[in-house]
Amino acid sequence: MFNSPRKTFLSVALLSLVAVTASTLDEAPARAETRGSFGLGFQLGNPTALTFKSFIGGGNAIDGGIGINGYGGYGRCRNPDGSWYYCGGARTGDVSLHLDYLWQRPLARGSVTLDWHYGLGGRAIFFRALNSGDGAFAFIGRVPLGLDLGFHNAPVEIFGEIDPGLMIVPPLYFSLEAAVGVRFFF
Repeated sequence: MFNSPRKTFLSVALLSLVAVTASTLDEAPARAETRGSFGLGFQLGNPTALTFKSFIGGGNAIDGGIGINGYGGYGRCRNPDGSWYYCGGARTGDVSLHLDYLWQRPLARGSVTLDWHYGLGGRAIFFRALNSGDGAFAFIGRVPLGLDLGFHNAPVEIFGEIDPGLMIVPPLYFSLEAAVGVRFFF
């Protein structure tokens, strides 16, 4: 059906965007009333990505992102055959797509809001998709755990999370990722 990793990645990204957009049309939780229920931003870490978050009701949200860095904890990267090599911490040309379902709960309320979240999701990595497009692919099932700092007088959220996970494809491998970022809600 798809003869290149680039077409596969674009198809997955488009379907994810349609699903998230459709879910935002339903309802927004009460906590998002002052700042909007849909946010766009960026995160630094692994993955480094442009991100979104959409509240879908009951304190639950869907978040995700599209990144252009590679998977390579501690400077290790994977070859298409699953073997490791030292790559200095990043691979060029890798494209990452992650999508998570989050349960968000309050920790503190005042002039700012501090929430914590946990969730279930996945991350797909298309190795060298922007370069040679040789078809290497990885999938990680992940469990995001994080903190979200919101402001009553500004539509901004600062967040940090760790994402323990299990690389399912190519070989089985434990994964631990972390990122910090900011989103602007409207």
